Amino acid sequence: LPHYMKRTVGRVPGLVPTTKLVRAYEILWRPGLREDWIPGDELAGTFLRWIDDEPDIPFFAHIQIMEPHDPYEGSGVFGPAGESLLPHPGILGIHPFSKHPRIPETDNTLMIDRYDDDILSADRILESIVRGLGDRRRLVETWLILTADDGEEFGDHGGWGHGRSVCEELIRVPLIVVGEGIVPRRISSFARLVDIGPTVTELAGIETPEGFVGRSLVPVLRGETDETSVTEIFSEIWVGTESKAFALLPPEGAKLIDAHSATDRVRTLFDIERDPSERTDLFREGSAGADSLLARLHRAVEEAGRNRSESVRPDLDPITRRRLEALTERAHAPHEGRRQKGGIGAAHEGEGRPLGDGAQPDRDPL
Repeated sequence: LPHYMKRTVGRVPGLVPTTKLVRAYEILWRPGLREDWIPGDELAGTFLRWIDDEPDIPFFAHIQIMEPHDPYEGSGVFGPAGESLLPHPGILGIHPFSKHPRIPETDNTLMIDRYDDDILSADRILESIVRGLGDRRRLVETWLILTADDGEEFGDHGGWGHGRSVCEELIRVPLIVVGEGIVPRRISSFARLVDIGPTVTELAGIETPEGFVGRSLVPVLRGETDETSVTEIFSEIWVGTESKAFALLPPEGAKLIDAHSATDRVRTLFDIERDPSERTDLFREGSAGADSLLARLHRAVEEAGRNRSESVRPDLDPITRRRLEALTERAHAPHEGRRQKGGIGAAHEGEGRPLGDGAQPDRDPL
């Protein structure tokens, strides 16, 4: 169980991420687990050796490439060798309520260049994995899904890193799928991270578990249609229980953001087609267009709340619950020394090994 929770970064099955139990785990127990992360230069080899252990058994692997994270490490291709650290580390609060002083443009450019080197490192790790599967004649029967859980901000909206806004530089991420029967092309219709789960289960030929809220993208992947039937994109972020932001992007391209702090509320509206950097706020209180979008956003927030409530009700047997509760009583000091990047978990058919998430394949910041 502790090994599982290390690799899933505290996502406890059957429990809401904001419950007292999980928050206690996140605060007390997880900071000391970095020694278990796998460095990027060992990630592909570790995965491929695991494949070699049982080469004839079907597998599922969810690999987390940690390279495009602070500290950003230059390799001399895009940025000079060395490290760049986030200028304002820690939880920054929700945009637009929490802004930090800008840093010199030369420092910001250096940080971005080293971030691009990290992305290049991630790309080389991915290349090693793909080549390794090909050498083992496993590539033709393997579906590869490449995505990310967030992008990265470099002062775009007053912050650095990620986890503080629902602006485009943080929520617009790649989704690339390769495998047998998939028709190669670029699709412009909406897709969401919640659609990956149902897509994987359909590709694997198994029933999608109750509580999944996404839609399978398999008909699109196989060329049967170019439309995903996803009619709008909803995003949310919470920092504690009072600071939060919600965003709704409908097909017409007018993105509404509703941000809350403990004492304030700010609503903004952007034309993403004409203003992809979200610089010109078009929100007008009381206008018909704003009221309509606000009503749609409120419905999306309510639906997300219902989905969370309905999807976290699996029964936990008493032994498992007691073991989870015991974690709240443990507190580990942070691991000494520089953090290592990388994480891997996988499951052969019939096993339950832990998994990670995310990857970032090319030079452009997400």
